[in-house]
Amino acid sequence: GYDRKSRIGAAEPRKGLRGWRNVVGNGLVAASAALAYALLPAYSEVLLGCYIGAVAAVFSDTLATETGLLSKGEPRLIIGFKKVRAGTPGGVTLVGYLGSLLAPLMLILGYIPVGGVNPLSFQEVAAIVFIAGLVGTSVDSAVGQLLQGTYRCEVCKKITESKNHCGRPTVLLKGYSLIDNHVVNLICSLSGAVVGAVVMLAFYNTV
Repeated sequence: GYDRKSRIGAAEPRKGLRGWRNVVGNGLVAASAALAYALLPAYSEVLLGCYIGAVAAVFSDTLATETGLLSKGEPRLIIGFKKVRAGTPGGVTLVGYLGSLLAPLMLILGYIPVGGVNPLSFQEVAAIVFIAGLVGTSVDSAVGQLLQGTYRCEVCKKITESKNHCGRPTVLLKGYSLIDNHVVNLICSLSGAVVGAVVMLAFYNTV
């Protein structure tokens, strides 16, 4: 929960309350795909694939993060597999990856009742949500490790993702200050949308 995230320096600001940046980071790509779907009917199947892929990527990454907190083992960086403390950007756990698989399963179960009125086949939806979920979760971790800004609080010496901690500005240790968790989430959802488009194009080219 939030208390554990706070202890490891990975808590959202404002005590976990979601703001507009969180909405943009997680929902902009899916919302854009939905709008394009309505405006460009000639590309409806591919754009629907983009929408489903973006949602699957964000959902999978969220579940990976939350279930990863339950892991008793130390996370490892997705690139290089070095052991790191919990909450480090780019750190992954087996529990987290297994948890991320719950997202596509839940999306598929939600699809079954409406499958008859959906323009996409069950196979297409299943392929999109599983591949986009895996790719999105992995991209999120890789971008977090390589590019996301990581800071040190000069008051409590805790490593954090926040630019302010203990009421004071923190010191950038690595990464880029412009790339925070919201930007990483945006890239994650974009990767899922790309997967959705590629899967749909692959299905079209094989039928």
